[in-house]
Parts: sequence; C-alpha cells; structure tokens
Amino acid sequence: MKGHRVAVAGGFTRSGAPGRRALSPKLGGHVFVNTEGRKWRGHLRKVKSGLYIPAEMTSGATLAAFHRVTERELPIEAAKVLAELLAEA
Repeated sequence: MKGHRVAVAGGFTRSGAPGRRALSPKLGGHVFVNTEGRKWRGHLRKVKSGLYIPAEMTSGATLAAFHRVTERELPIEAAKVLAELLAEA
C-alpha cells in the first residue's frame, strides 16, 4: 500500500562490499532479490511493488481533466523550475 513500508525477504536497494554499502544509481531505487539464494553470482530479479494505476484513472473524464490541468499549469511550473536552474548556473 502506498505510504507504508513493506519488507521484502532477501530484498535490497544498496550495493557494494559489506560495511560500505550505499544506494546505487544503477539500481534506480528499485528493490531487487538475488535469484541464486545465498551465493552471489549477479543474477537479480526486480521486485514489483504491486501498485498500479486503475484503468478508470487513465481514460474518460479523468484523463480529460488530467490533460486540461497539465496543458494549463505544466508550462508555467516548468518555466519556473528552468528559471531557477538557469539563475543558479
């Protein structure tokens, strides 16, 4: 469920030697499990979260409302963020 922590048996989000493990950009924040049991041979499987977007939210009136809001507000918000980034450079 969104917003609740879920522990995956044998799952990991970090890489590196024991004692020096850190979040890895290569893993992209996803949870993986070792498919070789206790041995490390680099065989991984990405664990699905079980979250999905219901079909009702991707069609009909909901989809139209999404497009209406993004067409109106997204360019304004994107311009603000770009202006901030360019001001920092």
